[in-house]
Parts: sequence; C-alpha cells; structure tokens
Amino acid sequence: GMGGMGGKGGMGGKGGGGGSSGDDDWMATVQALMQNHEKIDRHVKLLGGGFQANTSSDDPKVAKVIQEHVAIMTARVAADQVVRQCDPLFVKLFEHAADFRIEVTNTSTGVSVKETANPGTCSAQLLQAHSKVVSLFVKNGMQEAMRCKQHQPPC
Repeated sequence: GMGGMGGKGGMGGKGGGGGSSGDDDWMATVQALMQNHEKIDRHVKLLGGGFQANTSSDDPKVAKVIQEHVAIMTARVAADQVVRQCDPLFVKLFEHAADFRIEVTNTSTGVSVKETANPGTCSAQLLQAHSKVVSLFVKNGMQEAMRCKQHQPPC
C-alpha cells in the first residue's frame, strides 16, 4: 500500500542518504519550514539593488532548519541547481544568479540574508520579487509553495 508517509521521524535522521544531489535534504527543509510556517517571523527591507531579510523563529529547532535551508539554497544558486523549475520567477532568478551578491549571517534565532545586484537592473528587480514570494511562503505555508503556484517575473 501507500505506507511510509506517516510517522514523525522525518527530521532527525541524517543517516546514510548516499549523496543524491541534495534534493532530499532540500525538500526536508522545505517541508519542515512549511509545516512550521506559523512559527516563523520574516522582516524584509528593500534596498536599491535587492533586499535585506531577517527570518527567525523562537523555536530553536525551526531556527536551525531556517539556517540549513539558506545554506543549501546558497549552495544551489552557486551550483546552478534550479529549484521550482515550474515557476517562471525561479527559473529567471537562476538565469541571473551570476549577478547576485549574497551575504548570509546566522543569528541566534535564524538568519539574516542580504541579496543585492546592481541597482536598476532586471537582476535587482528579480531579487526584490523573490523576497516577496518567500514572504508569501512564510505567511501562507503549503498552499503557496506546493502544487507549484507560478509567480511571474517582473522583467
């Protein structure tokens, strides 16, 4: 049957795994964040060339997942491993990834991320659009992220 979907053992187990391209780790962080989205606070400040975002949780477990998620995400951008290929905004973001400057600072409750490109460029507009979509993920949880709801790029 369809066994294996239940159970709460999802998070802790990092055993084995056999180096798949990190998709499993990536999805594990996404699902954990979606399930706990009410516990996540996110504050975004738009900058000339992008944004500064502070994402945090009072729950230490959720805070750690936020940090893991950002670390995996940053690595995927560097490696050009597109996420959400069904979402035009994300496809376009990855096309412009070489223009982005990403600074990540872990905090005691989560992470502070500054992402910028040259002001006035499409890359800068894409970063700002991306920051808004991530805020929607935090606010709406699964219904925003799953079924690959599409977000149109601004340029």
